[in-house]
Order: sequence, then structure tokens, then C-alpha cells
Amino acid sequence: MTDAERVSKLLSDPEVQDRVRREVAERAIREHRAAGVPLVCSRDGKVVLVDPETLEELSEAATAEWMRRV
Repeated sequence: MTDAERVSKLLSDPEVQDRVRREVAERAIREHRAAGVPLVCSRDGKVVLVDPETLEELSEAATAEWMRRV
């Protein structure tokens, strides 16, 4: 199996996709906190700016629930 095939197989795994989304979201929050800039999100079909300092650390279950809505 080639590297490209391994990556493709790995990325087709829903559990891997969820983990990657969670890690990316956590990194984005950390970077926005460090830079002191808001996150751009969608709420009720509208674009909103969210202060990253107002976000709490989410448990894995809460993160999973949030990721299902995205």
C-alpha cells in the first residue's frame, strides 16, 4: 500500500475525522486566544465573532456533541 493510499484510508475513518476536527478546533481557539483576536463562527445561519476568552475547555463528550452540529 502506498503512502497516499494509507492517508486516504486513514482520512476516510469517521473516528479519525472527529479527532482531527477536535484538534483543529482546539488549536484555533488557542491561537486566537494568544493573538487576542475573535473567532469567526456561524450561529443561526449568521456570521458572528466570538471572543476566545469566553470559551471554556470542553469535555470530550461536549466537544463531540459540538462537532456533530458543525
